[in-house]
Amino acid sequence: MAEASVQNAGETAPEVPVDPFDFFPQTASRIGGLGGAVPSQDPYYVFHTGYFEAAPGPSRFIVQFDGLRARRGTLWLRVHMLPMEPGSRAVMANSDRIQLNRLIQHGGRAEIRFEGFRGMSFALYAGIQDDTDAEAAGVSVWFDRPCNSNKTSTIVADIRSTVFGRDDVRPIAHMLSPEPPSFADPVTQVATHAQMDEPSYRGGARTLGLQGDASDWPELYVCQVLSRYGMAQAGAAGLGLQAQFGSLPAYLGRAGVTVTAATTGAGESPAPIAPGVESRSAPLLPLPADLVNFDFLWSIDAPEALVGPAEMLPFVEGTLAALRPGGIAVHVCRYRLRDSSGFQPAAIGRVELERILLVLISRGHEVAQFRFRELDAIRSSHALGHVGFVARKALSAL
Repeated sequence: MAEASVQNAGETAPEVPVDPFDFFPQTASRIGGLGGAVPSQDPYYVFHTGYFEAAPGPSRFIVQFDGLRARRGTLWLRVHMLPMEPGSRAVMANSDRIQLNRLIQHGGRAEIRFEGFRGMSFALYAGIQDDTDAEAAGVSVWFDRPCNSNKTSTIVADIRSTVFGRDDVRPIAHMLSPEPPSFADPVTQVATHAQMDEPSYRGGARTLGLQGDASDWPELYVCQVLSRYGMAQAGAAGLGLQAQFGSLPAYLGRAGVTVTAATTGAGESPAPIAPGVESRSAPLLPLPADLVNFDFLWSIDAPEALVGPAEMLPFVEGTLAALRPGGIAVHVCRYRLRDSSGFQPAAIGRVELERILLVLISRGHEVAQFRFRELDAIRSSHALGHVGFVARKALSAL
């Protein structure tokens, strides 16, 4: 790759200044003295701007370091290009590098060029992969040809991966397993009476202030999944989709989670649930475009607000678009047991669920193993039980 272009400090400044730390505003930079105080999960990170639309044609980012000092290290500049559609993945539009001691000789100023296209947004990432002792007093970035020179436009959906959760939903050797499901270590599973006898089920019921009977399984399962996979943490953003909400939003709010509780039932009027919990109504197909950038989401009995199981797949794929890359989706729906009879339009069967899981895998997402054993299944009216399944949104490939 060619070394990044450098400019003399006296050249004309470009039009629009942008925040170099907009993407990770609290994260510490590899260059001492820059960024925030939170340690970075990227060991090479120097800065990352937000995404902006560019006018068609040749464009450039220009970087100015103030008070840059370094005896070793090489700065990498990468321009990421992202289609404007929510759920799209970024690709690298250009990449250049410059040794820090050479950058210092040119007044700490460098530029990287790229081609702007309609319908695309662009961001600048800077990193240092090799050993460095770099320090700086400040850094500024300009973008010379925004789509609108008076106002830069950021995309709605953010492609930053979630920083919450543990990597427990990962590729599996076998999607199906006849092993009995465990409530303490939940995967994709049918509700059973045996799970209600586990200490973790009774403990979860006490935590949420529930009786712990069969009707509480959906809410307790969601809570257990979020806790088990490390999502119910302070600072996370969660979205709930239910016709009526129970104790879960308030519990998550007390844990420091920013919760949006979206009522899905027709004619339902959202009411305040708990302090710090946003209440609103939302259709399911499609979800409103502003419901994005969540670290996790859950739904309970969503097909009952739709027509039937045929709408479950587009609904599930639509919810994944509301998540950050790496985010967790937990869905609970009515389950048609093998000995069920009659027509239950709101229920999903094993074949239909397996198809949903396979489609998600084919899209690059990850699913928790399906433990399909139905013995001792919890039953309610019309011989229906519940099933819960877990998916992790694919990580962006930059």
